[in-house]
Amino acid sequence: EAALEPPPQAAIAAATIGLSSDQRQGFALGLWLPKAWYRRDRWLSLLSPVSWLFQQLAGRKRRRSETHQARYQSPIPIIVVGNITAGGTGKTPVVIALANWLIEEGYKPGVISLGFGGSTKQAIRVTAGSDPALVGDEPLMIEASTGVPTICCRDRVQAAAQLNETTDCNVIISDDGLQHYSLPRHFEIVVIDGLRGFGNGRLLPAGPLREKPSRLQEVDCILVNGPDQFKVAPTSALPIAVEVDHLLDAKTTQKISLDVIQRKSVHGVAGIGHPQRFFQTLSNLGCAVIEHPWPDHAPFSEEDLNFHDDRPVVITEKDYSRCRALDFEMIKAPVFVLVVRLDLPNALKEQIRRTLQSNE
Repeated sequence: EAALEPPPQAAIAAATIGLSSDQRQGFALGLWLPKAWYRRDRWLSLLSPVSWLFQQLAGRKRRRSETHQARYQSPIPIIVVGNITAGGTGKTPVVIALANWLIEEGYKPGVISLGFGGSTKQAIRVTAGSDPALVGDEPLMIEASTGVPTICCRDRVQAAAQLNETTDCNVIISDDGLQHYSLPRHFEIVVIDGLRGFGNGRLLPAGPLREKPSRLQEVDCILVNGPDQFKVAPTSALPIAVEVDHLLDAKTTQKISLDVIQRKSVHGVAGIGHPQRFFQTLSNLGCAVIEHPWPDHAPFSEEDLNFHDDRPVVITEKDYSRCRALDFEMIKAPVFVLVVRLDLPNALKEQIRRTLQSNE
């Protein structure tokens, strides 16, 4: 069993210059605690009483929310995309692929999102010029990749109501909405990270689980992102794979061939839920990766991406959506965005077709 290791202090100190003491601690915790979950560190058992309390409160909230669902009935179908673990599993690429496929099918989808990483308490329509500090990075990425109406709000019911009242959408996708039981749903999709599974199998904060794995028995479709190394998914689960498509030059916004980074040394920078997946993707392209992991949704400055050498800097689409306002010309080296795509399984498409047709 791996020993308990503190975060790399030098890297944290360099990345958190100008932050308060509390912000530095939050930065370190955001990197360190998820590693402990997936290393299955024994000391996490000390948090079991807190996990028990979390489970009780979450169960009570679900029962109360489901009791009150009758207060709002959406006139159009709602498809939920979510997970039962904290952190990244690949939900956002699924939402984007789902929205684009629905458009191809002749539907007019809209997306509602919590806007994690943002601060808006009121329902707000996301545009290309929206402030990521207000609406969050994932809604910006979804809107940019699909062009569909995207409403960001902490209150899912309020977001769905605004989408129904102000657009001509005829189907709603609720991004990361599995645990938001106040909003009724017609179809539930859960995305599992096959490379990490459920970690130590404990509920938050002792482990990564938001809900018990038994919740999977209630959903309509389970997608496994990558090989199911820990065999946590039921046999009915469908495999998916996020594929690398091309690079985007952050300085010129031009599409660039992957050749410019293949077999080269690069700085990989990722402020996402599972940065190691991104670094592994770069390695699979033949890159020698200097890894710079950040906590999920962490804000970047120009200096954070400036390593004062000529090695290309490669960031994720999600991080790019959060830092488009940066002056990339201030960064010495080229800065590239790794653009990915995902194809939905045909079996999932057929399930959704039947669900939507039954609600017409």
